[in-house]
Amino acid sequence: MRMVIGFRASSIMYSWLVSNEIKGTVLLPANICETVPAVYVKAGLKIKLCDIDKETYDISEEIIRKKLSAEIKVLHFNHTYGRKNVEQDTLICKIKNEYPNILIVEDRCLCEPDLSVPKTVADIVIYSTGNTKVVNIGKGGFAYIGEKWNYIEQNEPFSDKADAEFDKHIKECHSNIRPVDWKIMKAEWIKFDLGMSQDEYMDELNKELPRSIKHKKIINEIYSGLNGSLEDDYNIWRYQLLLKNAIECKKALFENGLYCNNHFMSLGNGYFSDEETSNCNFLYNHILNLFNDFCYTEEQAKKTVQILKKIMIPY
Repeated sequence: MRMVIGFRASSIMYSWLVSNEIKGTVLLPANICETVPAVYVKAGLKIKLCDIDKETYDISEEIIRKKLSAEIKVLHFNHTYGRKNVEQDTLICKIKNEYPNILIVEDRCLCEPDLSVPKTVADIVIYSTGNTKVVNIGKGGFAYIGEKWNYIEQNEPFSDKADAEFDKHIKECHSNIRPVDWKIMKAEWIKFDLGMSQDEYMDELNKELPRSIKHKKIINEIYSGLNGSLEDDYNIWRYQLLLKNAIECKKALFENGLYCNNHFMSLGNGYFSDEETSNCNFLYNHILNLFNDFCYTEEQAKKTVQILKKIMIPY
């Protein structure tokens, strides 16, 4: 496999799809960032959303087999909350061996960046170093692609206005629970040119990676005593709590000048598609992810723990 870089992970994915004239339908889990299905549709593919497994929070072998059909040309495997393990590798390998004509996109955008060439049967493995990611250098993404694939960075028009409208529209859809406007999804919101060489980009990433991981370990240690914590491999991107009263806890933290989130709202249920996704819905309603990057200090983390211990009800 060889490495490519771009302004963001979505620009790499789009360039790869267009460079190889990949068409058809992509199967992807509904607990994912809105930019992912938007990239596929903008590149001329159709999307088919599905629910996740209620135990692993990933798209499962059972779900994949149930949803695969002749129309499916691409499987988008997303690592929920950045969790990466051998079982996932085994599943990807198994699906590729049994369905060799299915292209597999392995989405590691929330995983800790691995700078070594991956041993995988996936056709492309994608990482991100943009805002809110494990390593945040404000922009950029990189991917490893199979040797048989073409890769030409696209040079399509980009509009700051379209980018801002994309973000605004997504927030409005969240607030009002309404379907997306596909015209906005297909607009000029993808920027391509990173503005630095691959060596310059990797130097910055190599410098920032250990700093980020060290800070996360310090903050995660503060959170680690909280009941309802998910297993450690779910907590690299952010720290995940599974709570019965996640909405109440989120409100309490914001009222005290603190921050948290509940990613990701399902793209099903009439949002990007009409697919019913009960397990994605459950996660969205009951997961509270706590910040552990440089926007959060040890003092803020300790205050977060103090507040949550008084009111949280673990699942």
